Amino acid sequence: MVFAVCVNRPYLTKPVRQERLQAALQKVARRAPAQAVAADALLIQDRGRTERVPLAEVLYLKAELKYVTVRTAAKSYILDTSLSELEDRHTAFFLRVHRNALVARRAIRALVRHEDADEGEGWAVRLDGIDEVLAVSRRQLGAVKEAMGRQP
Repeated sequence: MVFAVCVNRPYLTKPVRQERLQAALQKVARRAPAQAVAADALLIQDRGRTERVPLAEVLYLKAELKYVTVRTAAKSYILDTSLSELEDRHTAFFLRVHRNALVARRAIRALVRHEDADEGEGWAVRLDGIDEVLAVSRRQLGAVKEAMGRQP
């Protein structure tokens, strides 16, 4: 069996034997991450079950070591994927505010001065539904101000 790509669409060349196709599909299924990313939700494995977290409920995504913390107003989850992958897939929903954080565009409530023990004085965003603030890097400050100016 030969896989090829044509205009970003995979296809099989003929002839295809049923048992080889089935083996290839099983191999892909094993390699697919358990934390798949749906179009309008994140699928998160949590203690042996899969939970669907709608993007509309997510307030921020924060990279910590090799995992991403997914924060909603009610709960935090751990997702085993990269922040850049989530950013690429959901640019319309999330805005990068720091090298380790994306925030939901709709949840940004305010840009405030902030004193951080590690980074010193700077800026942070305050989000709807939670009391904590997330640091904004100097590099991302302009994009955050621009995004806030476009919000209704």
